[in-house]
Amino acid sequence: MSRKSRILIVGAGIGGLTAGIALLRNGAEIEIIEKKADNIVYGVGLSQPGNALRSLKSIGLLDQCYAEGLGADFTEWLRGDGALIARTPSLRLADPDRPAYNNIGRPALQRILLAELRQLGAEPRLGATADVIQTAGDGVDVTFNDGREARYDLVLGVDGLRSQTRRMLFGDAFEPVYTGHAVWRVPMERPSGIDCNMIFFGTGKKAGLIPLSGSTMYFWVVVNAPANERLPRDQFLPLARRAFSGFGGIVEDVASTLTSPDRIVYSPIEEVRMPLPWSMGRTVLIGDAAHASGPHLGQGAAMAMEDAVLAGEMFHDAASLPEAIAAFQQRRYPRARFIQDQTRLMGERGQMQGRVRCYVRNHFILPRVLPRAADAVERMIAENP
Repeated sequence: MSRKSRILIVGAGIGGLTAGIALLRNGAEIEIIEKKADNIVYGVGLSQPGNALRSLKSIGLLDQCYAEGLGADFTEWLRGDGALIARTPSLRLADPDRPAYNNIGRPALQRILLAELRQLGAEPRLGATADVIQTAGDGVDVTFNDGREARYDLVLGVDGLRSQTRRMLFGDAFEPVYTGHAVWRVPMERPSGIDCNMIFFGTGKKAGLIPLSGSTMYFWVVVNAPANERLPRDQFLPLARRAFSGFGGIVEDVASTLTSPDRIVYSPIEEVRMPLPWSMGRTVLIGDAAHASGPHLGQGAAMAMEDAVLAGEMFHDAASLPEAIAAFQQRRYPRARFIQDQTRLMGERGQMQGRVRCYVRNHFILPRVLPRAADAVERMIAENP
C-alpha cells in the first residue's frame, strides 16, 4: 500500500494491545476498542515462555517485563508427594544472558502494554463494540454501538475466548467447548525455595506453584469437573481447600495457609478449535478468538502475542491485503494447532484418575515422556513464528 493502512483492533487485552503496538511501530494507523467500560484485568499471573519474550523484545518491552517479573530456566515436574519426576530446561530465545522464561502478574503486563500503546499515541476506546462488520470492496465498513460508522482497510478480532467478532462472522459454529476440567488459582506470598515453575501430578488433579516476584507467587490446581457449573462465591474457600487436598510436601504446606476466599479465582477450562479460515473478507481473528487452549503449557498469551507481532509485520503495508491475510493464516495455523494438541495431551495426562494408574504414570511413564514432550514444545517455539 502507498498509504498507511487503517486498521481496527477489537479487544484491548494482551493480544489486542500487542497488535496495536506492533502495527503502530510498523507505521499503520490504528483504532482499538474494548467492550468493557473499565478494562479491569481479571486473573492472577502468567508465564512468559521464550516465544512470548521474543515477541516482547520485538516491540521493545522485554526489559520492562523482566523488571516486573521473576525468571527461571527450568521447570520441575513432581509427584503429588513432592518427589521429583523430571527437571526440564527451557531455551533462552529472547536473550542468551537472561532467564529462558519470565513469570509476571497479569495486571503488571497489562499496565506495561497499555503504557507503551499510549506512548505511541493511541488510547483504547472503552465501552465500545463493533456491532456490524461488513467487507465492501477494498475495505471494511463498521458500525459501532454508539451509532458511529467508519471504514477500515482491515479489522482484527482479538476479543478472546467468547469473541463477538467470531460470532458475527461464523455464527455459533465455533463456540468454546468445555474440556471437563477447571482451574483454581490463588495469589500468595512466595515461600523461600520456590524459584522456578513446579508442577505436581496428583490423582485426578494437577497442581502448580508459579513464582511471580521475589515475594509473590500464584498457586493453582486443575481438577476434573464433568459438569460445567457456576460455583457459589461464598463456597470458594471450602471448595478450593478440597481441590488442593490430597497432595503432600510443599503443596500441602501452602494449601494449609488458605484462609480467605477474597483472592481465589475459579475458571472452567475451554477451547476454541477453528479450522481455516480464521477470516472472512478483510476481518481476521487472532489469539484466543481463533485458537484458545487450556493453561497446561502456559502458551495461551504467547500464541496471541506471536499472532499480534506477525500481524504487525504482514498487514501494515501489504501490497495485497487478501494475499497477506491468506499467508498469515497458513503460517500460524500449524503452529497454533500443534500447541493446542500438546496442551490437550498434557491436560489429559494430568487429570488421569485411579491410584494404580496414576502410580504407573508417575513412576514409569512420565519420567520418560515428560523430557521428550517438553523438548518437542521448546523446539517448536524456537522456530520463527
